[in-house]
Amino acid sequence: MIELAPKKTEAEDESGRSYTKYVDPNKAGVLAKYPKAVQDEIKLMEAAQGQAPSSVFTFADSSAAEEDYSQYTVRGHYTKNGILATYFKVMMWFGRAHFLIADNAAKVLPVGEKTASDAIALTANMQPIALLITEVINKNPSLYTQWQNIFDPITALIGLSDDLSFYEVLPIWKEFNVNDFGAWSSDKKNLHDFMKKAHEKCAPPAIAGLSVLYAAAEEDSEGNNKQPMGWRLFGQRFTYDSFIHHLVSSPRLYGRQMVSGMDIMKAFGSKAADGFLAEDYKRFPAMQPILNSLAEEISADPGRAFGKTYYGSVLNEIATQARFEQGSGFYFTESPAWTVKALNSAHGSWAELRHDTILYVKQSYAEMGGAAYEPTFRTEPIPKMIHYIEPNLAFWKNAVNSTKLLTALFKHFNMIQEYDLQKLQELTDLCVKASEIVELEIKDKPVSAEDNIWISTIPRKLSHVILVGIDSAGDGAYFDNDDMVKMALVADVFTNAETNTVLETAVGTPYRIYVPLNDGQGGKRIAVGYCFNYYEFPHPISDRLTDEKWKERVYADPAENLEDFKPEWSKGIALPAEGSF
Repeated sequence: MIELAPKKTEAEDESGRSYTKYVDPNKAGVLAKYPKAVQDEIKLMEAAQGQAPSSVFTFADSSAAEEDYSQYTVRGHYTKNGILATYFKVMMWFGRAHFLIADNAAKVLPVGEKTASDAIALTANMQPIALLITEVINKNPSLYTQWQNIFDPITALIGLSDDLSFYEVLPIWKEFNVNDFGAWSSDKKNLHDFMKKAHEKCAPPAIAGLSVLYAAAEEDSEGNNKQPMGWRLFGQRFTYDSFIHHLVSSPRLYGRQMVSGMDIMKAFGSKAADGFLAEDYKRFPAMQPILNSLAEEISADPGRAFGKTYYGSVLNEIATQARFEQGSGFYFTESPAWTVKALNSAHGSWAELRHDTILYVKQSYAEMGGAAYEPTFRTEPIPKMIHYIEPNLAFWKNAVNSTKLLTALFKHFNMIQEYDLQKLQELTDLCVKASEIVELEIKDKPVSAEDNIWISTIPRKLSHVILVGIDSAGDGAYFDNDDMVKMALVADVFTNAETNTVLETAVGTPYRIYVPLNDGQGGKRIAVGYCFNYYEFPHPISDRLTDEKWKERVYADPAENLEDFKPEWSKGIALPAEGSF
């Protein structure tokens, strides 16, 4: 697959302007060097159609590892060029290729014409492969270091692997002190002894990243199918939001075939979420106690629940958005409409997070603000508008911690250039200053004239941080493709392998919002701002959406009516864009 990646070259157009060009290799020539099973596996990855037996993990006894090849639809930021697309497919394969270490024989459930392979049979075939890779790493410390250089930064940024890695498997392997791998691995008793030792010392995955009906499964203590323990080279990561969806979906919550973003917001502490989930509670009585328990766990110790990672820190930011709802103590938060705004903001932030981490997180199976013009010939200044920052102090303080943590992690793993380090520092400084102003707003103390002007510069300061080529005044960028700076994006966050459906979450063009304010400095006035426009809808597993496909809908001319793609709670909340005022 890596050999199939295009080569990056520099070329010139007719005007002599240089540009980056990607040249594809001779695909047939590359594939001809490999066995048919490898060629077929790559075809399955490129077709990305759904559940199928893996070509490279189909064995003589007919046992086969099932894989959801729809996951290989290149999405997120990885659609920008062929090199990123290849990286996506390779890391997805390494993140999902599951070398089983099953414990008890599975109760194989037939579903239609499909039947799960026996987990024990698959373990017998796949465990020697995994242990051979482990032995190669054991004898080549430099390879182990190279693996760590990729694995560890992902752990620090996103979270712990939900599957076994070399960190768990290698120490156990060393205990067996194997000299002749071929002879050792041919004895089934040795494989059984390793399997038993692994189950004594390690834990199975918390989230089922594969179907427990169509892929190998084993029974838990209550007779339910669960995903067996296993080793993955770059296993996808455990995150608390995926864990929430895992607990409130079938078969854990029998019959609930599709989850929602509101499940997450309820667990994150949104009081309004119960109302929006009322119908689900009626159909699934066990659901509310589960979410209540999770909410209590998060409220008691967010750091422990979310983890000490950058991803976990951003989850906590999203939780502060969800909780800053009606009744938060400000004039404008007394309206029920504010709750919908808060939920849109929280859901939009969550969709952005899942989009940016789509390759690593395990699924459960800019406009300028203010005015630059200043009067020149006046003896008295024109009164300035009194600007305002949404006074969610917990959010801003958490944003400071998140950017500091991200900076520290990038420095620690030597993953950032000086230019980008400066950008992150600018973002941290912005969040710090915003926090200071918000503290004044909460106490209804006056904001200085200088800080009032500064608030109006936040949009262009953010564009300077985020967009390459933007200078400190917010000008100077050039883009070959305007779609690159359009904010719409989409990410699938949950898979139902039985119904061949995924849950897509997305954001579109932002809402302009008008917020009534009443404070000591500015009195009663209407503030104008923007917030996320959130979408959430089921979609066929064989057509996992990319940003490009979603943008075609969002920016269609004439505009497509996308209301049907919204969750019920956010439908009909906006006035028509034309003729409203």
